[in-house]
Amino acid sequence: MRHVFDKVSLKGRKTVKCGGVGGGCGRRLTRSREFWQTVNPMNRDGSGLPKTRETIRAEIQAERDAWAKQEEYCGTCDAKPPWDEHSTRQGAR
Repeated sequence: MRHVFDKVSLKGRKTVKCGGVGGGCGRRLTRSREFWQTVNPMNRDGSGLPKTRETIRAEIQAERDAWAKQEEYCGTCDAKPPWDEHSTRQGAR
């Protein structure tokens, strides 16, 4: 039997200037990303209770806000490798 759990998601979009080495090239970059978690019995908070939809929304809003403050680099600036340790695929940011 297959279980389908509700997905709580928020989309984030930011437009920033390239912040590469030495201030970057100044090119305008637009990045978008979806932040999500599911409401399910295995998704628990620190006290061991299942997370509610409101708890999940607060967590992903905090995660989205932290991501929005991070610097971004264009593909031509060699300030950072084209992928980072948190990426799930090569070339993703």
